Amino acid sequence: MARESGWRREQGRVFLRGRRWWLAFYHQGREIRESSGSTDRRKASNLLRDRLGAIYSGRFIAPEQVRVTVGELIESLRLEMSARAPKGWYTLKGMFPRLIAALGHHRAVAVTAEILRAYERDLHAQGLAKATRGNYLWLLKAAFRLGMKDRRVGLMPEFPKLGALKNARRGFVEPERLAELVGHLPSRMAQDIVRFAYGCGWREAEVLGLRWEMVPASAPARRPWCSGCRASFMGINRPVPASRPLSVLFDSLIQPPVASD
Repeated sequence: MARESGWRREQGRVFLRGRRWWLAFYHQGREIRESSGSTDRRKASNLLRDRLGAIYSGRFIAPEQVRVTVGELIESLRLEMSARAPKGWYTLKGMFPRLIAALGHHRAVAVTAEILRAYERDLHAQGLAKATRGNYLWLLKAAFRLGMKDRRVGLMPEFPKLGALKNARRGFVEPERLAELVGHLPSRMAQDIVRFAYGCGWREAEVLGLRWEMVPASAPARRPWCSGCRASFMGINRPVPASRPLSVLFDSLIQPPVASD
């Protein structure tokens, strides 16, 4: 059917299909057609006006966006982040299954500020620190941002504000101070762990999760401080800096292999 006289793209249009009036309008460069469900042209025009008002105010939700779930948004973010392995991925990777289990069943368009506040309260009841709760909310917000970028969602829910997380690492420990701290530790193992963390600058989870099998067998004498050697965490390579203190530390840890019977 030909467009109505004087029709303009930004105004949309109404037209007959059978006995019912339909409306057509543009959203994000794509034409959307919707049945008014009525044989009354005036009702169709009023519905079109409501749809255009929602678009101009940023409240419009496209039909295909209604079906998108939070779980789908989170999975898209997981795939995107795993492909580029950003800083902190080793820590964040384990949060995705928990996010999906908690909120994945919700329709993205149905997520409200109250749902998010309830989720944050649940995390707090589980004993999670403010920084950890903030990481979960940050991932969820990043999933919505990616969904908006891909036009899978049109609205961003209001996220609770936790205030400053205060988890940034600050200041430096001088070698003299390190020696004093190590002297107060109760065991040789604890001392070696602290010395290694000081030498490489890794986070606690990365240091405590390190195993010899993570170090490439091609490294000479399995010495991780050798040039070009990297330890692999969850498929992500982390370089071990070359330094004399780490060399001495690993020489003291390496034991000759025990022959098996």
